[in-house]
Amino acid sequence: MQLRDYLLHTRNKDETVYDRFRRFGKTLGVSMDCVRKWVYQQRHINDAMKWKIVDVTGGKVKVEDMMW
Repeated sequence: MQLRDYLLHTRNKDETVYDRFRRFGKTLGVSMDCVRKWVYQQRHINDAMKWKIVDVTGGKVKVEDMMW
């Protein structure tokens, strides 16, 4: 599953997309803008962070899904 799909489909009912980016970023220790840039492929995700994302998403987003 792509990171974008994960973030757009796992948000709370009354949460905006940017609220979800902010919450996900806080979990990882990065800013909402950083998450947004990853989602829209404006910034590459470093390898260490890819493994954190795999862990935080429970394996729903795989390292291979973040290669572009």
